[in-house]
Amino acid sequence: MIAVIGDRLRYSQIILLRLGNKNSGPIERRPVQAPNACQRRQMVCLIGTILLALMVSVSLLDHRAAAREHERPYFMPPAERDRVHAAIATEVWAKTEFAKLRKAASDGDGFAAAFIYALEGDPKDAAVAQKWLLGKYGKNAYWTVRAAERLNGDFFKSGQVGIPEVYYDTDISGYLAFDWTYKGLEPSVRKEIEDGIVLWSRYKMRAMDRWTQTANLVFKPTATVAFAGLVTDNNELISWGFKRTKPWGPRLGGYDVVLDTMLKDGGPWHEAPIYPIAHEGLLTIARLSRWRSLYDGKDWFAAQYASGGSGKGLMDYYIDTAYPIERTGYGVGQIRVANYGDGSTNPDGDLILVNPAAPKGNIVMHDALIAAYNASRDPRYGAFVSMIQGYTPNLIDHPPLAAKAGLPAAPSKVWRAFALAMETLK
Repeated sequence: MIAVIGDRLRYSQIILLRLGNKNSGPIERRPVQAPNACQRRQMVCLIGTILLALMVSVSLLDHRAAAREHERPYFMPPAERDRVHAAIATEVWAKTEFAKLRKAASDGDGFAAAFIYALEGDPKDAAVAQKWLLGKYGKNAYWTVRAAERLNGDFFKSGQVGIPEVYYDTDISGYLAFDWTYKGLEPSVRKEIEDGIVLWSRYKMRAMDRWTQTANLVFKPTATVAFAGLVTDNNELISWGFKRTKPWGPRLGGYDVVLDTMLKDGGPWHEAPIYPIAHEGLLTIARLSRWRSLYDGKDWFAAQYASGGSGKGLMDYYIDTAYPIERTGYGVGQIRVANYGDGSTNPDGDLILVNPAAPKGNIVMHDALIAAYNASRDPRYGAFVSMIQGYTPNLIDHPPLAAKAGLPAAPSKVWRAFALAMETLK
């Protein structure tokens, strides 16, 4: 479209209207000189900037409007609450898990208490969660104080130092608990906790705008900031977390921008295959997709971006590049995944889809696989989850398995952008 606009500018005319009364004379039409190449580039850049701004604005409106389809808690809509209640009423495993959550809440577990409050609305559970949330995000919490000091001091004037709290923090339990107990928190405390979440997010944002790293490392703080934006209804966090493209470009941009850029051939991440597992990219995508679907009702795990990529496509890539089951004598056997590039020559282990015979040294996909199953309830993923020794369902993020599920077929496949093929021999 921009190329067409650029061509049409060559032949355009600027129409000047001489305004006045009806006797002021005819309208004048004056042909003007076609813009030069530099002017055309400036016009195209301006048009692109305007379109991007409009897209971000529409996206922000969509996010906020979708959340208002149901009241808080955003991440426990009525249909999800009914599903959990039905499971507790009819399933033995669910009764057992709910009893565990009650015990944990009574012992001061704020996350468990928040979940129960979202189900039952007991103020006692909200009080437990409130105390826990103040410890994480209150004005006297460790990282609230530290982040404020760094944002207001000279911390960001130097070169990049070790900031594992930015690159490796994927904990969103406090964000979920804040939403689940939103209505039960004391108003002043609610504001204090919200301010702490936003401050912690701005610290991550400042770090990523000031410094940078590889796409797999930057993706995690990006995703947590995006989710914090949904939880707090904060447009600044939503825009930065989902849609930014500056200052480092789309590979290091917002969550949706990165997935549209980094997922190639319908699924694979455009780095070494081990990165989305070792650095929790697939796990993050699956978890955020699940909670985002409760937020607005859209299947974000299967949803394809303009590039054709999706979280589902990434998970399917690992299944499609898995080797046949190796009968190791441990359970039903292990399944390795084809690996190349960085990490593929690890002498201590391999990339394992499920059930490694020797966990030490291996990069194992259990957490990402379970999260993908939770986000999709795809029986193909469930069949692999059933191979995990000791897997048990819970009420939050470990769904129950079907009584019987067969492993999917393993057809040959080609990924053209990667110049990669997997052939099934018969």
